[in-house]
Amino acid sequence: MEKAKIPVDRLAELRKEKGWSKSELARRSGISRSYISECEDGVHSPSLDAALRIAKALGCTVWSLTSTEPKMTVDIPDHTRLKLLSLCDKLDLPPQDLINRLIESRAKDLGL
Repeated sequence: MEKAKIPVDRLAELRKEKGWSKSELARRSGISRSYISECEDGVHSPSLDAALRIAKALGCTVWSLTSTEPKMTVDIPDHTRLKLLSLCDKLDLPPQDLINRLIESRAKDLGL
């Protein structure tokens, strides 16, 4: 099974906001400088594991690395979607924050 790839359109922008070089981000994330450079240039999209490591190093969420909203990959009936959104409202968290928490929880499970 092919690993999910995360578009990281904002990687260079977020790295520069920190005032970091590509080498510094590589050191902090444990990912090679050349791979980070290729991700910034659009040659590669990192796997979820790599995106989690980059986001952790930058102190941001995976979704803040991308300029696109996450897209639903499964067809959810409208009544179920409304129930989920209602639950999000009760938790006082937007759906994106819930997704980020799930990803961060999984990253913690993986020791990232």
